[in-house]
Amino acid sequence: MLWILVPIVISYLREPADGRGPHARALHEFALNWLMRVGPKYPQEFKTMMQQSSELRTKLENAVKANQASRNNRRPPPTRPSFETRPAKPTIQLKTDFSDFR
Repeated sequence: MLWILVPIVISYLREPADGRGPHARALHEFALNWLMRVGPKYPQEFKTMMQQSSELRTKLENAVKANQASRNNRRPPPTRPSFETRPAKPTIQLKTDFSDFR
C-alpha cells in the first residue's frame, strides 16, 4: 500500500519558491506531515522506496529542508505589553465608606 500512497502524497509537495494559494500550501503541509509520520512507522519500506527513486527522494528532501528553514525564519509572536492592573480612581466620590462592609 505504501508503494502506491507515498509517490502520490509526494506529488502534492510543492517547491519552496512556488507561490500558490492557501489551499495548495495546506495540501503541501498535510502531505509533508503525513510523510513525516509514515516514515518512522515503516522505516525499512520507506528507505527502500527512497533508494529506488531519486526523484521522490530529492523532492522530499527539498520539502523537509524548506520546512526546517521556514521554521527557523519565523518571527516569535509579538509580546503583549504588560499593564499594571491597579484599580482606577473612581470619578464619583461616595460620602459613606463601605470598605468594612461585609
